[in-house]
Amino acid sequence: MSRNIVDKKAVTKIQTTILAAIIIVAAVAGVVYYVTLPSGEEAEPSLTITDYAGRTVKINGTIQTIASSYPIATEAILFLGGEEKMCGADSSCIGNSFMNTLYPKLGDTTDLGYPWNTNVEQVVDLAPSVFVASGTSEETADQLTELGVPTVCLSFETPEDFNQALTIIGKLIDNEAAAESTVEYYSDMAQTIQSKTEGLAESSKPSVMFISYGAQRKYTLKTPGEGMLQNNLIEMCGGVSVSADQPGGWNEISMEQVALWDPDVVIITSYASNVSTTDLKNEIMADDTWNVTTAKIEGKIYAFAQDWGSWDSPTPKWILGTLWIGKFIQPALFDSMDLTQTATDFYQTFYDITYEQASVTGDM
Repeated sequence: MSRNIVDKKAVTKIQTTILAAIIIVAAVAGVVYYVTLPSGEEAEPSLTITDYAGRTVKINGTIQTIASSYPIATEAILFLGGEEKMCGADSSCIGNSFMNTLYPKLGDTTDLGYPWNTNVEQVVDLAPSVFVASGTSEETADQLTELGVPTVCLSFETPEDFNQALTIIGKLIDNEAAAESTVEYYSDMAQTIQSKTEGLAESSKPSVMFISYGAQRKYTLKTPGEGMLQNNLIEMCGGVSVSADQPGGWNEISMEQVALWDPDVVIITSYASNVSTTDLKNEIMADDTWNVTTAKIEGKIYAFAQDWGSWDSPTPKWILGTLWIGKFIQPALFDSMDLTQTATDFYQTFYDITYEQASVTGDM
C-alpha cells in the first residue's frame, strides 16, 4: 500500500480538533483569528478587535497601513514601532519638531487634523488598513467603518485603559511582543508606585489641585474632571484631587472656587509649546490672589515636568508623571525612588535618547 494514502476521516477529525483549539486560545486572548481549513488556496488573515467603546471591529487581510487623528494614539503607535506602517497622523504630532526627530518618517504622513475635526472623506481617500480614533469618537468610528475603513476606538485615561490600548495596537501593527513587554514594564512600575501608598490613612493624604493655567492670563484656569488621568495619578500617589468629582474633561474654574477648595498642593501643567510650567508657577507665586490657598502660603506650588510634552498626558510618559507626583505630594514615601535616574533609563530604553536630549524642564 502506498504511504501517500491516508485516512481522510482521520485527517478531518484532526483538523477540526486543531481549529477548535485555535479558537479557544484566541478567544482567551481577546482577539479572534478566522481560520480556513486547507483547500488548495491560502486564506487571507482576518482580525477581530473589541475596542474601548465595546465595538466589534473586523479587519480583513493583512494590515499594511495604520492612521490616527488622535494624538495620544498616534504617539502610542509610534512608541511601539509602528512608524513604517503609519500613513496618516494628527496635526499635533506632525507639527511637533521633536517628535519628527524621533520618528523621521512622521513628516511624510498625511495630516489628518484632530479628533474633533476629522475629515471622514480624507480618511476614506487615504484608505488605511485600519484607523484609530479616540474613545469618545464612536460616531465617527461607526461612519468610517461603514465606508470601508475599519476603525478602532481607544482610551488611555487609566493605567488599565493604557495597557489595553497598547495590547490592541501591538496586534494592529503586528508587534505583540513589544506590546507585551511594554505593558509588563508599566504594570510593574504602577504596582511599585501603588505599594508606596497602600494603607495610607486618609488624614495623611493632601488635597491636590491639578491645573492648566496660562501665562499673562492668556488662557483660562482649568482643572481635570471625573475620569481624567490626572486625578487617577494623584490618587495612586496618595493624594486627593479636589476636582475629581467635577464633570469629565477640563473644567473652567474661578478663583472663588480655588479659595473654597483651598488645596494643600497645586500642580501646574501646560499644553502650549510656548508656555512653560515654570512660567506659570512664577506667575502664580507673584500673584497675591493666590494667597488664599494653603499651597501658596506653604510654598507647595509645583511646575510639572515636561519635555516635548507634559508628563501628565496619557502618553507613554505618564508613568514618569506618576512618580513625579508621588515625589512632590508624598516625598517621605517616595524618597527611595530616584526620579531622574528612572527618567534617564526610560528615555534610553524607549526612545534611545539621553535625559539631556529630552530637555526636561519644570521642577525636578
